[in-house]
Amino acid sequence: MKELYKTLDVSENATEQEIKKAYRKLAKQYHPDKCKTPECEEKFKEINAAHEVLSDKEKRAQYDRVGDAVFGQGGFHQYSQPHSEQDINNFFSQMFGGMGSFGSSPFGMDLDEYASMNIPLNIAINGGTINVLGSKVKIPKGRISNGAKIRVKGKGNSYKGQTGDLILKLLINGDSNYEIIGNDVHTNIAVNLKEIILGTTKEIDFYGEKISLKIPKDTKPCQKLRVKNKGLKSGNLIFNINLILPKSSEITEQNLSFIYS
Repeated sequence: MKELYKTLDVSENATEQEIKKAYRKLAKQYHPDKCKTPECEEKFKEINAAHEVLSDKEKRAQYDRVGDAVFGQGGFHQYSQPHSEQDINNFFSQMFGGMGSFGSSPFGMDLDEYASMNIPLNIAINGGTINVLGSKVKIPKGRISNGAKIRVKGKGNSYKGQTGDLILKLLINGDSNYEIIGNDVHTNIAVNLKEIILGTTKEIDFYGEKISLKIPKDTKPCQKLRVKNKGLKSGNLIFNINLILPKSSEITEQNLSFIYS
């Protein structure tokens, strides 16, 4: 197995997600703030150097073609422990044809932290603020998409005076009235027999916005009616027709006359 894959303890066929997951696990394990021994510091540098190549599609493709021979007789380890960040940037620039540097983080480490957070539908629709690690984060009005990502400055990992950001994936929660499927918002609406046969228009209050839902004549029970672009961003508001039948005690010749006339 090639050295860089061995360093991250992944197979040579590992997916991007598998590489990212392995890197995060090892980076936390050997981070100098957590592990103080010299061995951990060196291992930490190796992990970040390996991740820098394998997380970049072009660099990984180059490495897969050339293999460990690119590092020379000293092997990968002599380059994963440079005297400065510039040394390792220069090395990869020479070996991989000037394909860019390790970036601003020490030894290419991604200081950003990634997490997900559930937020209620009303905030996703109308905007508001949420509390994230003691910071008030504003969610703008305008129906964000389910799974949208926001950046919280200065709430990521820290290393030698540098601090990354928290990349927060927002997952939208439904409630007792609304269900979220993708970016569509689903709900039930009750109609009686006369309304479903003759048609009608119903006014719905959707978190402060008045929605006019036209129910056509001869609508079928359980049929879905769609109001475009009124769900989450790029999604729709979808009404499931729920037919309410009258009780036998409520049925009279008068209120059934419209069916047989």
